[in-house]
Amino acid sequence: MLTSTQIAALTTELSTDPAALGYAALTAAPDAAGLVTLLNDTTKGGTLNPTYVDAHALVNAVVASEYNALTQAARDLWRDVIVAAGTNGVRVNDAGVKAIVLAVWAAGTTTRTALAALQTRACSRFEKLFGENAACQDNDVKSAIWTDAGVRRF
Repeated sequence: MLTSTQIAALTTELSTDPAALGYAALTAAPDAAGLVTLLNDTTKGGTLNPTYVDAHALVNAVVASEYNALTQAARDLWRDVIVAAGTNGVRVNDAGVKAIVLAVWAAGTTTRTALAALQTRACSRFEKLFGENAACQDNDVKSAIWTDAGVRRF
């Protein structure tokens, strides 16, 4: 559930359409389900820097031949990163984690490039407005368009 400040921000978003996503037809109808779909579309918000990336994604970024070429000390260090991921994942934009990645994976390796790519991801417009992993709900759109008394806000 959105706060009153967030509802006001979503009302402004829907009424002004600053990213030119085409809200006008959907708000005129109004089509709450269509607006929810549009706001949650991960091709519409640009990119964000995720706080965490799960260990599975990190492991999938590794090229086996590059891993096999590592020293045992580098393998141990990389294993420690993966084990430390736990259920939350690894804080990929943490300075310490970045230092480990740079120490383990040589510049120009496919693995290092793939790991660097995990520091950003596509996001929805709703995430861009309200933060990582935020997802628009039907009631969010309805609250942005109508007051509790049923009067349209715009």
